[in-house]
Amino acid sequence: MFFKKNKFYTLNDIKKRITLIPLFFIGFFTIVSIVVSGYFLKTKLAEDIYNVVKQDKIQVQEELKDFALSIEKDLALKYKNVQNDLKESTYELIGFINAKKIKQSFVLEDLYSYIKYLENKKNISLLLFEKEKYSLLYGENILKTIKDKYIQSKSSSVFSKDFLKQISKNKKKDILIYEDKNHLLLSSFSSVNSLSWELAFFSPLLDKRKHILTILEKNVYKRSKEIEGHFILLNHNKKSVYNYYNQNKEILIKNIYDFTYDQENVHVFEPYSLSLLLKKEYLPSSLFLLKEKFYNSLSYAGIVIFIITLLLFLFTIFFTRFLARVFYLYALRLKGKNNLYKQLKDRYALAIIASNDSLCDIDLEKNTIFFSKKWEDTFFYDKNKINSIDAWHELIHEEDKKEVKQSFTEHLEGKNKKFVVEYRIKHKDGIYKWVLARGEIFKNKKNKNIRMLMTLMDIDERKNLFKELSNVERLVESGRIVIFRCLNNDKFLLKTISSSISSYGYDKKDFIEHKIKYFDFIFEEDLMDFKASLKDAIERNLSAFSTIYRVKEESGSIKWVFSRIVLIKDHLNTVTEFYGYINDITQLKLNEKELKEKIKKEVDKNIEKDRLLVHQNKLASMGKMLGNIAHQWRQPLNNISLLIYFVRDHYFEEKFTKKELNENIDHIKFQLDFMSNTIDDFRNFYLPTKNKNSFFLKESIETAFKIVKSEFESSNTQLIFSPFDIEVNTYKNEFQQVIVNILSNSHDAAIEKLKKASFSPFVKINIEEMKENIKVEIQNNCGRASSEVIKRMFEPYFTTKFESQGTGIGLYMCKVIIEKNIKGSIDAFNTQDGMKFIIVLPK
Repeated sequence: MFFKKNKFYTLNDIKKRITLIPLFFIGFFTIVSIVVSGYFLKTKLAEDIYNVVKQDKIQVQEELKDFALSIEKDLALKYKNVQNDLKESTYELIGFINAKKIKQSFVLEDLYSYIKYLENKKNISLLLFEKEKYSLLYGENILKTIKDKYIQSKSSSVFSKDFLKQISKNKKKDILIYEDKNHLLLSSFSSVNSLSWELAFFSPLLDKRKHILTILEKNVYKRSKEIEGHFILLNHNKKSVYNYYNQNKEILIKNIYDFTYDQENVHVFEPYSLSLLLKKEYLPSSLFLLKEKFYNSLSYAGIVIFIITLLLFLFTIFFTRFLARVFYLYALRLKGKNNLYKQLKDRYALAIIASNDSLCDIDLEKNTIFFSKKWEDTFFYDKNKINSIDAWHELIHEEDKKEVKQSFTEHLEGKNKKFVVEYRIKHKDGIYKWVLARGEIFKNKKNKNIRMLMTLMDIDERKNLFKELSNVERLVESGRIVIFRCLNNDKFLLKTISSSISSYGYDKKDFIEHKIKYFDFIFEEDLMDFKASLKDAIERNLSAFSTIYRVKEESGSIKWVFSRIVLIKDHLNTVTEFYGYINDITQLKLNEKELKEKIKKEVDKNIEKDRLLVHQNKLASMGKMLGNIAHQWRQPLNNISLLIYFVRDHYFEEKFTKKELNENIDHIKFQLDFMSNTIDDFRNFYLPTKNKNSFFLKESIETAFKIVKSEFESSNTQLIFSPFDIEVNTYKNEFQQVIVNILSNSHDAAIEKLKKASFSPFVKINIEEMKENIKVEIQNNCGRASSEVIKRMFEPYFTTKFESQGTGIGLYMCKVIIEKNIKGSIDAFNTQDGMKFIIVLPK
């Protein structure tokens, strides 16, 4: 058989599994490389496509802007032509007047006839008046029109005179009169100096929207031929679309807002209710080239990954042959040590739990005591000579012996749950060292004390540090300390100050009467920093803060002080006063360099000590790991044993086929693979990082159920699955361990309940997806638990079973796995006839 009864993994078994590790690594590397390469190249493709599309949009906006600018220029040119006609008419009229005067045949009736001729010919209006009296000679109609349409607040006579004055004053400038944003009047002014006349020609009311629309309709189709695409004109008032299919035609639509277009490809002529669009079909050739480049790069990456994978596979073959030789040699050496290992196994399992501290194992029935090698290295005693409780007591300091014995007795009697006491123990060289002792009693099935496991932590250095700290506090009390209380205002006015201010050469009265302000007491270069510290403490809502600054003595000398200030607040949480003290630390400042060096040495020493403690703590965790593995392996080993006996009893029967034999062997291998995975999972549990993988919850739960399926069948317990399933990304093996522990506990509870009464046990598993989490409910009808059990069931080594049935670590590990590793939560509740476990997993 591949595995024998009562035998754990052999070196040959380990060799086979280590051989598979490189293959798993190669497969993992290949998959990760393909995924990462694909992701990187796909991201690069998306970025390139984005840049191409963005560049195309910028080009579209530039073309729209350029077209709109040309439209504005055409409109300006049209109005310039109108303005030129007005000026030309002005020159013609002035020329007519001068010609008549030269011939001495100037008659007003002829002038008015010529003016009407010009107005009818060019569709313009004239305003003619005397410069000095501002009396109107011609143009009452245009003047009335301007007054009615544009300026309605003044009377006709007042408006006429003001308007004519304005024309006379600004005759060198043309006046543009607007009716609204879409309409305007153009004008041209001049003077007839020989007659002291002023004249102004006005254009007809010009419709800017109409002109813009005319220019656009004329140029949209024409301009579209010059670009890759075509322009479209939206007439919001008319509800029409012009040149939509680039056919120089107009289409009427019911609702202009139903016409969809890209907002980035439009230019709006807002005052005129017109919009200019550019519809440009993006050429797919660029995208095709980018995608072709992507697939080429993906192919090159695949070739490189294949070559690397092939090289790794060849290396694995040579590595496997090397391992086979190494394990063969080690198998010969370890074979003779197996018996010794079995004898020391139990004691080693206990010792490793507390290997970070000295370990003490007390056998209360035999009155013997065992100390770990760590204790021997610390106190230099031979652990075999100190082998009784009385011998241990003889090493305790006389002043501490009574307290230790009393705490020890109270713990044995159950008055205290834990044995925790600090005492001094004698070193072999005669000195005493402080230790912190922590221990706990172990009981047998009859609830009798049989063993106590105790750890001893060396706290001698910590005690010495406390003593030094007390000495420092006494030194502070005897220093030059000044206590003060002041208001929270800009001047920091003192309400009171201690008489010890005289040690700095000042009179207390001068501060109280504000002859000397506290800010004057502070050295000028440190004043701004002190004010900034006050402001920062108030803004951060601190209750107190400390600062160091310099002060000036009455004699003018500078002293360093340490200040601790408490912020006093009113019922509105507003800082009203400051209460604090200063202490002269000038000498400390002078010795600061030396002190820093000493502190650095102590800090380095403490860092090294902390590193050792962390290392010892990891060793202690290995002991816990062995207990957990024993808990996980108990059921698989039982299943393997049953399957082996089944095969042995039915092997020679005719009905027992080779297929049934292979099925049983496969199931045994499945149990062994689970045990192997358990070793790997618990070994990796305390490592800083572990890999997550994606899997479906229902499939994972079904796999876990196979481990306890035989247990459920023995108690006729039915498992009901939720029809809902969801994929998660987390630690699959650890999650399955949690499910196995909960299902196993449910089976144990069913067995206990069946002993008392007959019922149909079941376990129901429901999976529910929430907004931010995934909830897994595991409910059974196998009996309720007491409030005390529910309160403590997730504590380590808490169990309602005898020690031979369980260690109390299963549910504790469930909580650690879910909350520490998976970052979820697990809780347990009583239902009407059983228990419900709720596991919340992050998405």
